[in-house]
Amino acid sequence: MVFNTRNTHRNTTRYTTDTRITIHPHAYKHGLTAEQIHSAYETGWRGAVIRWTDRDSDPPRKATIGFDAQLRCIELLYVELQDGRILVFHADYATKAFRKQIRKG
Repeated sequence: MVFNTRNTHRNTTRYTTDTRITIHPHAYKHGLTAEQIHSAYETGWRGAVIRWTDRDSDPPRKATIGFDAQLRCIELLYVELQDGRILVFHADYATKAFRKQIRKG
């Protein structure tokens, strides 16, 4: 699998895509790379929850914490699209507030 390693800025219209995961340009806002985001998704998707604040969103927004190759915690927000693909629209190093939201569900 080949990832686009070029960092993008939030005002771009370019998406990074593989066959299953699409990364919205906004997900690069905090400086994470496509490799970090893919790794975090692959290590965290099984523990994904719908946060209380996102309970009424359509499609449901899922939140999870996964790890990059250096085992740093990465927080992700994503939706599952109708065709089965995943759209990651937020990625950042995990914050205390995000961890608390995950625990609350």
